[in-house]
Amino acid sequence: MPKQHLKRLATPATWPIKRKGIKFIVRPRPGSRKLELGLPFNIVLKELIGVATTNKEARYVLYDNEVLVDGKRRKDIRFQIGFLDVISLGKDNYRLIINNNGKLDIKSIPAKESKLKIVKINNKKISKKNLTELILSDGRVLRIAKDDKTVYKTGDSLVLEVPEQKISKIIKLEKGSLIFMSGGKHIGSVGIVENVEGKKIFFKNDAGDVFETYKEYALVVGKKTLELDIKK
Repeated sequence: MPKQHLKRLATPATWPIKRKGIKFIVRPRPGSRKLELGLPFNIVLKELIGVATTNKEARYVLYDNEVLVDGKRRKDIRFQIGFLDVISLGKDNYRLIINNNGKLDIKSIPAKESKLKIVKINNKKISKKNLTELILSDGRVLRIAKDDKTVYKTGDSLVLEVPEQKISKIIKLEKGSLIFMSGGKHIGSVGIVENVEGKKIFFKNDAGDVFETYKEYALVVGKKTLELDIKK
């Protein structure tokens, strides 16, 4: 059985926490994201949103209020809040992002954006019922209707309406697209795609410098402008 705690010194560098003074921290329940791209709910409530100071208070917040993640109510302080998940607490809405320092952070968003989420198509396959299944970056599996003639490619992003999981828009991974770096040494930065070659991608930053990184680190977030505000 996995341990319910982690040593703070052993937590991922993306976690925005103090690593000295307190030895242990709650480990999130196993989820669809790597530890680097997710936080336990209690840490989000205590250290990012600031509506609780202890785990006990965090439990009260979750049980006494209708706290939603991507439109679904959650009550577990160990539930994993992942990169770009949307948290709704009353009239306040937030998105878990990665800031310029490469740390997981929280961003306040308007109510209209709380119903939308960007996800990446990590893989796709054909089911036994001959349906196309899209395996998304947040662990979802979308089954596409047989009469849907849209071309879905690995590496492209979808703008989803949550919790309905309705596809609002497809953002293609192609030259000129805006990408956000969710890993690697350029984590937290936005660039414009110059070229895609196999597993590598070349992008240009605001200063005009061109860099090479792995395609797996790139999340398409728009064409000329960001589809959703994920920068802080």
